Amino acid sequence: MKNIFGFYLLLCTGLVYTQEGESMSTLTPLDHIIDQLEQDHQITFSFDPELVRTVSVKPRSGIQNWQEYLEKILADTELTFEIVRSKYVMLKRKAAPISKTYSFYAQVVDAESGESLPYATLQFINHKNGYQTNESGIFNFQYTNDPGDSVEIRYVGYTPVTLPIEKLEHKITLSPNALPLDDVVVSESSLLPVGYNAQEGFYGLNPKQIQLQAGWGEPDLLRMVQMLPGVNSPNETAAGLHIRGGTPDQNLILWDGIPVYHSGHFFGMFGAFNPYIIDSVKIYKGGYNAAYGGRVSGVIDINTQATPYEEARFGIGLNLINWHGYAKVPLFKKRVSFTFSTRSSIIDGWRNNTYNSIFNKLFQIGKIAEYRNIEQQELLNKNLSNFSYHETNARIQWHWKRGDGLSLSYFDSADDFKYIFEVDQEWVTHATTDQFQTINKGINLQLKKHILPSWTIDVGLIASNYQHNYDTRYTGDLNDEYHVRGNLDNTLENVSLKWINHINLCKNHQLDLGYNLNFWGVGIGLIFEQIWEEEKTEVHYDIANAVHATYFNYEFNLASRLYLKAGLRHNAVIDQQVNFWEPRFSISYLIPESNWQLKFATGRYAQYISQIIQDNELGVGDQLWATAGIDNIPVVISNDVVLGAGYDKKGLLIDIEAYSKNTTGLSKLNLDNAKTGQDGFSSGTSKAMGLEIFVQKKWNDYRAFLAYNLSKVDYQFNGFNDNHAFRPLHDQPHVLRIGNMYTYRNWEFILNFHYLSGRPYSIGDGISEHVNHETGDTYYEVSYSTENTGRLDSYHRFDISVQKKWLIKKTQLVAGVSLFNLTNASNLSARHYYIFNPDSNDVPQQNYFNEVGLNRTLNMYFRAEF
Repeated sequence: MKNIFGFYLLLCTGLVYTQEGESMSTLTPLDHIIDQLEQDHQITFSFDPELVRTVSVKPRSGIQNWQEYLEKILADTELTFEIVRSKYVMLKRKAAPISKTYSFYAQVVDAESGESLPYATLQFINHKNGYQTNESGIFNFQYTNDPGDSVEIRYVGYTPVTLPIEKLEHKITLSPNALPLDDVVVSESSLLPVGYNAQEGFYGLNPKQIQLQAGWGEPDLLRMVQMLPGVNSPNETAAGLHIRGGTPDQNLILWDGIPVYHSGHFFGMFGAFNPYIIDSVKIYKGGYNAAYGGRVSGVIDINTQATPYEEARFGIGLNLINWHGYAKVPLFKKRVSFTFSTRSSIIDGWRNNTYNSIFNKLFQIGKIAEYRNIEQQELLNKNLSNFSYHETNARIQWHWKRGDGLSLSYFDSADDFKYIFEVDQEWVTHATTDQFQTINKGINLQLKKHILPSWTIDVGLIASNYQHNYDTRYTGDLNDEYHVRGNLDNTLENVSLKWINHINLCKNHQLDLGYNLNFWGVGIGLIFEQIWEEEKTEVHYDIANAVHATYFNYEFNLASRLYLKAGLRHNAVIDQQVNFWEPRFSISYLIPESNWQLKFATGRYAQYISQIIQDNELGVGDQLWATAGIDNIPVVISNDVVLGAGYDKKGLLIDIEAYSKNTTGLSKLNLDNAKTGQDGFSSGTSKAMGLEIFVQKKWNDYRAFLAYNLSKVDYQFNGFNDNHAFRPLHDQPHVLRIGNMYTYRNWEFILNFHYLSGRPYSIGDGISEHVNHETGDTYYEVSYSTENTGRLDSYHRFDISVQKKWLIKKTQLVAGVSLFNLTNASNLSARHYYIFNPDSNDVPQQNYFNEVGLNRTLNMYFRAEF
C-alpha cells in the first residue's frame, strides 16, 4: 500500500514538473512534497516537524527549477527556506515584518496653476488612517505602516490619485475636473462654498475657487464668512461681523500673521482684502487653540500662498466701485516668490447709482441727513463729498527645501472721507466740514525652519499701526466770527515677537510650544474748542502695555477617529502686574462604520484691547480702540462651551453645534461725560447661547447650502437700564440663509435668500421736560423706561449674480452682473425717536423715523487673468 501511494505521489509531482500549463486544484500535505523533492533532486531538508504537520499547499505546474517551485508553494504559508551549502535546505517560520517609519513631506498642488491646495485629504488604503494638508497644502508627519500600503489623495473638484507610500514624492499634483466647453475650458469652479475641518474645529474657504458671490458679483471675503451660521452683520456691512453674540472688535483678523484693525472700506461696506491673492482662510467661531490670543470671539486667519509659484500669473479688474490688480511672480529659478496686489476706489471721481445707493444707506441720520432736507428746499449753496479708499498687499518669500523659508509680508489699508456743506442765504449763513481718515499698516518678517525631522520652528517679528482721526468744523458765518472745532484722534501701535516650536513627539502625538511678546501703545484724544469764547477742552487717554504670553498645544490623533487637543495660555500684563490663565480643550470622535463625528470644545479667552463705538453728529460711528488700563477699563474675559456633531460624505456636509458663551469686562464709553471730567466708561457682561445648523450638498453642477442660527444674547451694564439685562442691537434670534449655485458650460448663477429676526430698539414712552439752570431755558427729551424691549419687523432679502467666462489661450476673461436686494424689500434696520413742535405754541410731540437697509443695488464687473 505504501508503494502504491508513493507511486501516486511520484506521478502527481512528475505531472507538476513536466506538464506546463496544467495545475492541480487539490491541496497536498507539505511533508509529502518535501519527501518527493528529496528523492528527485538529492537534497536534504531540515525542519521542526511541528512546522509542517498541519500545512498543506497547492502543487504548481510548469516549473522546472526546484528552488523556484519551493518559493511558489510556500508563498501563501508562514514558512520560508534557507539553502545551506547547496544541498541542505532549512525550513523555518517567516520573520515578522519589520515596521518601517515613513517620514511624509509632500505638497499637494493644482496640476495647471501650480498653486497649493489647502486641506486636501490623504487616506491609507489598507489601514484607513487619514490626514489633511495645512493651509499651504503640505503634509508633514511621520507614520509607521505596512510597506505595501498605498495612499489616496483627494480634493473637492479634482480627480483623486492613488500612490504607493514608497513612491510618495515631495510634490503631488491633482488635476481639476475640467468641463469641456465650446472653445472654453473652466478649470476652477466658483461653486465650492466652504469646507469643514471637524478635528480642528474651523471652516475653510478657498477664495480662488469662489469667484462669484450673490448680490455683489465679485467675492468679498468678509461677506463669504457671513454665509456661516453664527456669523452675522446686522447693519449689512462686510466688516461688522458679530460671531456668536460677540462684537466685531472681539474677532481676531490676521493677514499673513499681521493683526488687522481696519478690516472694511467705506465705513465697513466692503472688506479690505483682495480675494484674488488669498490662498486659504480659516474661520474659528470658538474652540480655537492656545496659539491664538488677544480676542474672545472668533478668528479669521487669512493667508496668501506660502509655497513656490510654478509660473507667473497676473490679473486686473474693474467694477462700479473700485479697480484692482495683482501679480504672482516666481524668481530665481522658483526659489523666490513675489506677490503684489492693489485695489483702489473709483467712486471719488464717479458718482454712479451704486455709490449713491450705498451713500444713502449709510447717512440716514445725523448732519448729512439734515443737509439733504435743506438741499431739497433749494437753500443749499455748496454740498460736496469726497470719498476714497485703497489697499496694498505684498509678500516676498525665499523658499528652501522641505517647506522652510523666509518671508516678508506687508499690509496697507486706508480710507478718506470729507464732507463740505455751506448755506449762504439772507436769513442763515453757516458752513461745516467733516473729515474721516483711517489708516492701518503692518509687516511680518517670518522664518520657518526644520531643526530636526520632527522639530520645526516658526519665528516672526510683527508690527502693526492703526490711526483714526475725525475732524469737524462749524463756522457761523463765512468770516470765521463764530467757529467751533472738534477733533477725535485714536492711535494703536503693536509690535510682537513670536516663537513657535512644532514637535512631533511620536506616531500620534504632537506638541506646540510658543512664546509671544506684545508691546501695545493706545491713545485717545478729544479736543473741543469754541474760538469766539476762547474756550478749549482737551481729554487724552494714553497707555502702553507689555504682555508676555507663553502657551502649549498638545494634539493626539488615534487613527483619525479620536482627536484630542489640549492647551494652556498664560498672559502676564507687566505694567498692570496681572496674570491670566487660558485653558483650552477639545475632542472629536469619528463613530465607527459611519461618517458622523462628535465633538466638544471649551476654553477661556482674554482680550486686552477693545473697540468702542461712539456715535457722532455725522451719523456714523467712530471706531475707537482702547486698551485695558485706560480709565479702569478691565480685561475682557470669555468662557465658552461648544458641543456638536458633523457628517461629511459624498458631497453632503452637515454640521450642528450648540454653544454657550459668558463674557465679562465689556466697556461702554460716553464722551459727553468724559468732556465734563466724569468717568466716561462703564463695565458690563454678556451672555450668549445658540444652536447652529449648516448643510451643504452637491449634485453634479448644482450646489446648495442652508445655514440656520437660533440664538439669544443678553447684556448688562453697571448703572445702565436700572442694572437690568437687555438685548443688544445685534441680537437677532433667528437667522436663516439659503444658497443656490449652478454652473452651465461657461455660465455661473447664484441666488441666495436671507431671513433674519428684526433688530431690537428702545420704545419711547413719553417726553421729559428739563430746565437749563444756567440759562433758565426749557428743553425736552424723549424718555425711555427700558432698553431695547421693542423689535422691528423681520428682515428678508434675495441676492442674485450671474457671470460668464472665456478662455483665450492662457487668458481667462470674466464678466458679470449682480443685484443686491433683488425684490427691493424695505428692511428696517433701526428706529429713532425725536421731538417736534407742529407749531411753536403747541405742546411738543413725540415721533419716530426708521432707518432702512440697502435698497436694490446693481454692480457690474469685468476682469482678466493671464
